[in-house]
Amino acid sequence: MKVQDLNLAGLKYFLDAVELKSVTLSAEKNNVSRSAISQSIRRLEHWCGCDLLTHDKRVFILTEKGVSFYNSAKWNYENFEKGFLQKINSEEILKIGCSASLVHIVFPVFGSGLDKVNSPTIKIGTSQQLLSLLDDEEINLAFLIDASKSRQRNYAEIYSDDFELRSKSGSLENTLITTENRPEIESLFRYANKKKIKFKNHIVVESWTNSNRLAEIIESVCLVPAHLPKGKLKSISLKGWKYSYKAYAVSRKRSLLSSFETEILFQLSKK
Repeated sequence: MKVQDLNLAGLKYFLDAVELKSVTLSAEKNNVSRSAISQSIRRLEHWCGCDLLTHDKRVFILTEKGVSFYNSAKWNYENFEKGFLQKINSEEILKIGCSASLVHIVFPVFGSGLDKVNSPTIKIGTSQQLLSLLDDEEINLAFLIDASKSRQRNYAEIYSDDFELRSKSGSLENTLITTENRPEIESLFRYANKKKIKFKNHIVVESWTNSNRLAEIIESVCLVPAHLPKGKLKSISLKGWKYSYKAYAVSRKRSLLSSFETEILFQLSKK
């Protein structure tokens, strides 16, 4: 056996399968197929030269050598991860992504510390874009609204408020500006139909920030999160309609964050 031939991903799949007592659950946790987990375990068995599992499809049972290998592998993997991450976390690293609508909430927390970071990575995009960057390990931490939670990620709430309608006049006008179809938009239209409120036109843009800006330019009504700076716009009160949202800091694994990223998360999570 050569250590350099050991596949760390396969080792992680095996450890998760043992702890979850399921190849299927290990596949879900690691976001890979069930067959990928099974193949990795078989390669691991070939590497160590013995059967680790009974390979009975109905039950998940470790062999005697499998138990011994698991205990040794668990200890060594955790120590490798701990030592490796201590090296990473000792450096000032910043790899984050942020929704454009949250920039004025998130950036003041770390802006003054950017001079300590060598080549920071900062991405601005939609929630789906940021989650993809997070899964591809291009960023370590994402700040976004209404995340679709999954067991592969960690979430910390950093802000909550309601959506609101805005216009320059402070009253409803003909044209409504929103982002692409989202739950708050469906809720607003249900309310409008019930109250017989009709919008002559409906313009769809790609972000709340652009919706807010466009409402100033063409003097129409926009639907945006309440925390977004108003500029020249005024809030419109609609009695009987309310739609709340939450903003989250999302990471794949807290232990992967650098000390600087951890501090940013800590500061925002207190609010």
